[in-house]
Amino acid sequence: MDVHVFLKNRAQVPEESLRPYWGMWVAFSPDGRSIVASGKSCEELDANIVAKGLNPEEVWFERVAGDEIEIGGVQFLR
Repeated sequence: MDVHVFLKNRAQVPEESLRPYWGMWVAFSPDGRSIVASGKSCEELDANIVAKGLNPEEVWFERVAGDEIEIGGVQFLR
């Protein structure tokens, strides 16, 4: 996963499209163009990623909390 590609594409995602996910965790595709799963906790997000046949180590995790965000990956599960 290329962090530069992710950040460039993630910056293009309209904040309005994140509104349904406020207060939740989301997983972005490796290129940052789309949300591939969501959950109310990191554990729920991880389960939803796996249920979709995706590898949690191949997506970006982000907590959507209105104006503040947290970006990362699998380290949030530890």
